[in-house]
Amino acid sequence: MNAVAVRVAARAPSPVEGGESKSSRQEVPVFPRLKSTATALTGLSRKVWEPADHAKDERIRILEAKVEYLLGETYRLKSIQRSMPGADDALEYLRDYQVATFNHQWGEIVYHDEFLSNPAWRKQAPLDAAERAGVALEWFRGKKILDCGCGPGRHAWTLASLGAAVTGFDMAEQALDAARQATAEFQEVKIEKHSILEPLPYPVDFDMVWCYGVLHHTGDTLGGLRNIVRHVKPGGRIYLMLYAEPRRDNVFDYQYQHEVATLREATRGLPFTDKAKVYEQIEGPTQTLAWFDAISSEINDLYTYEEIEVHLRTLGFTDVKRTMPNETMHNVVATRAT
Repeated sequence: MNAVAVRVAARAPSPVEGGESKSSRQEVPVFPRLKSTATALTGLSRKVWEPADHAKDERIRILEAKVEYLLGETYRLKSIQRSMPGADDALEYLRDYQVATFNHQWGEIVYHDEFLSNPAWRKQAPLDAAERAGVALEWFRGKKILDCGCGPGRHAWTLASLGAAVTGFDMAEQALDAARQATAEFQEVKIEKHSILEPLPYPVDFDMVWCYGVLHHTGDTLGGLRNIVRHVKPGGRIYLMLYAEPRRDNVFDYQYQHEVATLREATRGLPFTDKAKVYEQIEGPTQTLAWFDAISSEINDLYTYEEIEVHLRTLGFTDVKRTMPNETMHNVVATRAT
């Protein structure tokens, strides 16, 4: 704290006066320095704070409106920033760290219940995939699908089990090994190493490009999206899962994002094994991977649905819509114009 801050803190009025009864106390101004110079501020073109002598309900109403305005501005500015070039040394370091953290989680941490290691999830996975993609189970048979950022292969396996020919790619070696093992029973599955941010060696003939929970970890979501949509054939479909901005009417979303950010900051310098031990304390060992995935990653961009929709329409997609309405994250499907 600098000297000015110390002096200001020392002069700040106490919210509770010694022997005063509760009913006789006057509310302390939120900005006492501004109140004391109010006369000098009358020439400003706008009011810079809400005086304490205004009705409390009125001040709360104004505060709510201001918060909503600031949230809207935050979303807009984040969207603008994402469209600007950002490939520098720091971002490259973070991308390398992303690969390292995913390698650790896929190779060292027990998978949670929504993976092929759980027989119950394996049984219902085909229906889950169809619901996410917004199509009937029969749609997948004979289709050609590109699984972008396939991880340990749970979706590649699911799509192949529905009769699709699947090409999956990822950058994490531990994920590639796991995906190849998971899909070994299917001749029509290929698992390869590629980056979603670099040109891909595939034709423009996929019936669906599937990308679950990947683009928001790249630091260049729009660049990655442009890269993968090139491989959707005319009339083909794209499915995306992206992290969502907190729902404006849901306090849990804001609490969750604050807790995740705080834990990320507190454990940033720890080795992966020590991070995992901390995250295990949240909900126990069966959910360690879920929390490791959410917290250890340094790049975790959040999106409004409207931003995603605009990008897809700009890239030549129609019939953009959300699936899985009960999930907080965005599940979005769209069709490439013919």
